[in-house]
Amino acid sequence: SRALVLMYAPIGGRDILKTAIPSMGKYQDVGPTLDTGGNVLKKPVRAEKKSTEEEFFRRMKCSTLHKLLTDPNPEVKVVLLDIRLAEPYNEGHIMEAAHYPYTMLSRSTNELSNLVFANKNKPGIVLVACDWDESIAIRICNQLFQKGIDNIMMLSGGLKKYALEGYSNVWGTLPPPSPTASSCSVRTNRTRSSFGRANSAPTRGTKPSLGRRGC
Repeated sequence: SRALVLMYAPIGGRDILKTAIPSMGKYQDVGPTLDTGGNVLKKPVRAEKKSTEEEFFRRMKCSTLHKLLTDPNPEVKVVLLDIRLAEPYNEGHIMEAAHYPYTMLSRSTNELSNLVFANKNKPGIVLVACDWDESIAIRICNQLFQKGIDNIMMLSGGLKKYALEGYSNVWGTLPPPSPTASSCSVRTNRTRSSFGRANSAPTRGTKPSLGRRGC
């Protein structure tokens, strides 16, 4: 009967899900600021698999970074942050890298540079942090993620691997860490599972220790 047909008829019609949402000219240029996916790059860049469960960021291969720096992709802009101290940075670095020493995060004010703020969670922009061998970058990337920077990535293998692969966009020479820095890392590791990383997984909003100041 007609009553039974109406009872089982879909609410809103059969094609309700195919109905286009009307657009409003006032908001046509407004884009989302939250990326619910695992990576803001999705298609343009394939991120490497995380090496440990303590990493809350994504990794980028050296070959991928080199391609994006030397052959720019209109859909992706890379902001490369060299987080080493001034002396090794001045001896040699990737030409496109901006200097952002990791000691900035130990300061109570102005710990995030204007460059980081300007590119924080911007669509199509990714921040890539690099050091010599990941010994510091893992901790710094976790801290930046905890500070709300979701588009932070790390150069997988560090500058050591980048130099071994022989890319030409390097100014000067890429020196390994000084013996002083290495010994400082060893002393710090006596109380932590790895350089600057706590045994328990950090959560956003917490501020893990930076280890020995000036290391």
